Amino acid sequence: MKIDQLDLKAYGHFTGQRLDFRGSARLHIICGPNEAGKTTLWRAINGALFGVPEQTRDGHRHGKPKLRVGVVLTSSAGEQLAVMRRKGRVNTLLSYNPASGDELSETVPEERLREWLGGLSQGLFLAMFSLDHEALVHGGEALAQGKGDAGESLFEAGAGLGSIRALRARLDREAETLFKPRASTSVIYRTLSQYEESRKQAKDAAVRPAEWNSRKAALATADSEYAAARVEQARLLKEARRLERLAAILPDVAALELAQQRLAERAGVPMLPPSASAERVAAVTKQNAGIEAERVASQRWRQHQAELEAIEINDAVLADAESVEALQHATGTYREASMQLAKAAFGIERARGEFAAILRQIAGEQWPEQPLQWLPDPTGVARIRALITAGAMLKATHRACLKTFGEKQFELQQLDAEILGLGSEDCSGDLGAFLDSIADRGDPEAGAQQLEDEATAAEVQLNSEAGVLKMASAEAVAKTTIPLEAEVQSLKSEDEELRRRTRSIREAMEKIENDLAALRGEIKGLEIRGEVPTKAALALEREKRDLLWLGIRRHFMPMAGESQAAEPPPSSEPYEHAVTRADTTADGLFADAERVTRYAEFRVRETQMQSTLDLEQGRAATVGKDRADLERRWSELIGVHGWPPLKLGEGAPWIARREAFLQRRNAWQATRQEAEQRRRRAREIRSRLSEIFGLMKRPVPAPSERLSETLARARAIARQHADHLTQRQLKTTARAKAAAAVQHAGAAEIASRRQLDEWMKQWGEAMLAIRLASEASEEEADARLEQLAALALARAALDQAENEQRNAGIQIDDYESRLTRTWLRVRHQPIPEDGRTHDVLAGELYRELGAARLQQDRKNTLTQQLADAQQAVAAARQSAQDAAAIIDRLLQQADCRTLEDLELVEGESALRAALVTEVREIEARLVKSAGLSLAEALRQARGQDPDAIAEALDYNMREQERSAATVQHHHEVYLDARQAFEKMDGSAVAADAQQKAAQYAARISELGADYAATRIASAVIAQVIDAYQKRNQGPLVEQASRRFAVITAGRYRGVVVDYDDERQILKAVRADGERLTMDQLSTGRRDQLFLALRLAAIEGHLENGEPLPVIVDDILIQFDDEAAAATFQVLADLSLRTQVLFLTHHEHLLDVARAAIGDDAYRVQRLSP
Repeated sequence: MKIDQLDLKAYGHFTGQRLDFRGSARLHIICGPNEAGKTTLWRAINGALFGVPEQTRDGHRHGKPKLRVGVVLTSSAGEQLAVMRRKGRVNTLLSYNPASGDELSETVPEERLREWLGGLSQGLFLAMFSLDHEALVHGGEALAQGKGDAGESLFEAGAGLGSIRALRARLDREAETLFKPRASTSVIYRTLSQYEESRKQAKDAAVRPAEWNSRKAALATADSEYAAARVEQARLLKEARRLERLAAILPDVAALELAQQRLAERAGVPMLPPSASAERVAAVTKQNAGIEAERVASQRWRQHQAELEAIEINDAVLADAESVEALQHATGTYREASMQLAKAAFGIERARGEFAAILRQIAGEQWPEQPLQWLPDPTGVARIRALITAGAMLKATHRACLKTFGEKQFELQQLDAEILGLGSEDCSGDLGAFLDSIADRGDPEAGAQQLEDEATAAEVQLNSEAGVLKMASAEAVAKTTIPLEAEVQSLKSEDEELRRRTRSIREAMEKIENDLAALRGEIKGLEIRGEVPTKAALALEREKRDLLWLGIRRHFMPMAGESQAAEPPPSSEPYEHAVTRADTTADGLFADAERVTRYAEFRVRETQMQSTLDLEQGRAATVGKDRADLERRWSELIGVHGWPPLKLGEGAPWIARREAFLQRRNAWQATRQEAEQRRRRAREIRSRLSEIFGLMKRPVPAPSERLSETLARARAIARQHADHLTQRQLKTTARAKAAAAVQHAGAAEIASRRQLDEWMKQWGEAMLAIRLASEASEEEADARLEQLAALALARAALDQAENEQRNAGIQIDDYESRLTRTWLRVRHQPIPEDGRTHDVLAGELYRELGAARLQQDRKNTLTQQLADAQQAVAAARQSAQDAAAIIDRLLQQADCRTLEDLELVEGESALRAALVTEVREIEARLVKSAGLSLAEALRQARGQDPDAIAEALDYNMREQERSAATVQHHHEVYLDARQAFEKMDGSAVAADAQQKAAQYAARISELGADYAATRIASAVIAQVIDAYQKRNQGPLVEQASRRFAVITAGRYRGVVVDYDDERQILKAVRADGERLTMDQLSTGRRDQLFLALRLAAIEGHLENGEPLPVIVDDILIQFDDEAAAATFQVLADLSLRTQVLFLTHHEHLLDVARAAIGDDAYRVQRLSP
């Protein structure tokens, strides 16, 4: 089973957060800073699986009733279960939609989720599948405290429990405190002493029956008289309370009658609401205010009407407001145009002077009527400037070509002289070619020697490894063959079936043995409390009694026809003892029927379980015979193929080792063949070098000279020849390149001269176009182009000034014509010619428009104020009418006509309401004082005279005083009688001693049961630990060793079970083989060993049940990065079999995990605070 999705809908500080655990990676690292909610997440998972605890601190944000956490589970078979857990007592498991997170109304039975969890309780799940840093440290400490005891250590790690050693020690201490042989200070010894002392006191006490009965009767009489006096005293107290109650309520009864009388007198007064007076005052005030407001509003309306009639407005200027505003806005443009007109006239004069001056520079005083025809077009100007640039480049290129041509001719002459100085040398090239052909072969003679040494060592190693395969030599291994796969597979199938049957039988026997041990512990517990009577024991005792009685009867009372016994009769004492034993056994059988029944039932179950165990042992013997037959057939098969004696389980590893051995043997043979080939190659090289040295007239290699020395000498000779040849080749190649460079430089010089001639031709034509001589220089051409550009600019400036003059005149004419028309429409007369400018006249019209608009705004404001005043008059009139209506309604309710009468009725109505309240308060006081219903209290008080009640109270007080004296007297008589009774010898002492003896006897029974329970619990724990160790020690230690070696990065091989004074203990094995006890390990190393044991136990559980998620919370706090990386490798390996959730707040562990197992092996889930 794994968790696919966790919905933290409302849990702790989480709201609507979802964690998705789907995907190929089953190792999930959940990372977040401190206070991000890792512990809350851990509690949420446990809450979802097992229920939210009644007392939880995770409801501080959402409230406990609203806590919700959803979980989606997937089994190994692919079945899916989606449930939502809520906080509550019953029906807390609901179905929900994992996609939307919405819970459904359907409830899910707890049994279904418990089936998914394999029936594990919350405690077992947390102990076995949850591990945090604290549990890791406690586990390491337990290993040290238990000094590595193998059984306890394996059981603690496997079951995930606390220190078993501490539990067993506590049970032993409790048992020794209760009872310890020859220890008089134990609890049971002390209780036994107290029991005997109490029995002795009871036995010593003597009782006199007659006097005791007399004193007992006197005590009973005094007790009854004392009780009767107390009853009379209680009656008087009850009567006194009744009279006091009547005396207390009579004043309220009289006040109630008076209030009801006054209320009846005002029955005809109308009941006005409590707010009637306030409504009347408010209505009168509102009516007066409305009348005053109407008067003020009417006066304001008349004032606004007069002001409105006095306003006069020029409608013509308002009608032409758009034209007036347009003129005002254009005034600035008009003034700018006037200034621009003057500036344009000045600019025209200046541009004409500049144009004439430039023409004189170009043509003197004679120039054509259209001088602008001299200006070249932009394409012509660009062409001339391009010719200037190209000419400079062509001249520089021609000069460079001439210089290069001279330098290359000089270089060619030098190379010819150097080649001539090298002369010539005749040297054969066969040596160099041969050395090149064998260059990649190295020194075959030395290689052959090395391979021969390796082959010799490998042969020795192969013969040694043949011993590991249980064979005499390597040749013997090579001669073995492999059986058919079908034969081996058939035998393996039989072996696996036998192993399965053996395991099944062993598990069944272990279960029966465990149950039988527990049952015998129960039987022992029943026997510790005392001998258990049985029917068989009762029958035996009765048989002994009957035989003794038969002997007595035959001697003293023989039956008819029966002869008197000759032997003397048995004495009466054995017979009486036999009768007592039989009766005691019968009494015990019936008195302790439940224990007897359980004892008999346990004995029957013990017999049945022993029979079942014998049956399983028989099955085990049959499997043993089948195992022997299988081993015989296996031995015959491997004997045919030449194998050594092996077990069936060793066959596959032996085949793998044989295959590896044969591969190494083939490699050895290949090495020997390679050595022979290199020896032959060395002889061929030596022969060829001798032949070449002879041709070169050099000394032939001596037979004693090593091939490496010969090759070194040959390579030196070849290098000398190669160096000389290389120099000549380099010089020859350089001369060829120099000759080519001379030829290229000459061609380049000719080409550059041709390009320069072509340029001169184009240059002459271009100069004539700008009125210069054809041989003019580039500087002259550049100056002429600048003159022509200046001429064009001067003409452009003249044209621009003329355009500006023309545009300014147009704007001025338009403004003045618009002003003339507007003036005529507004003033109804032509524009005046009194010296004022047009822009001043336009400003006068604009000011007049502003004044007219102000008057119009004032008129609009007065019109609105007039309407508002009219509405105020209507509203004030309506308010006065509404107030009058309220006054009329109040007059109708009071049934009067004037406001003065209304005020009088309001007072009477308020008094009537006060009387009603007073009546209700008096009635409430009566009910409270009397402690009765109102009707009952009035009934009891009806007709009662206060004076008579007072006299009755006085009489009652006198009677109480008399009764108190009587009670006191009878109490003293009772005390004297009891004291006299208790003073009798043994009366109280015997009873007290017997009671204490009974209490001590019960206490001894309880202590005996507690002692038996502690001893049985200790024995059961020992048996469970022993059974667990027998069943799991081998696979658990083997798996833990592999994990421990990985976590310690190979510094330790693993862990083994060793002996210390006949006690099995765990020891850690270093890489060098040294074995260390638990107290010799460092704290961190013990923590790592406990982690390895826990993970091995989890994997053992995975083999026998449904995989469950493993939750690991920050266990790497004290681990360095190397140990953390190794632990991630172990967890990644575990995640291949079950889901692993790793919680941490250390961000750097993500980098450690990435480097150790890669990104694909895990998935990161992040929590935010």
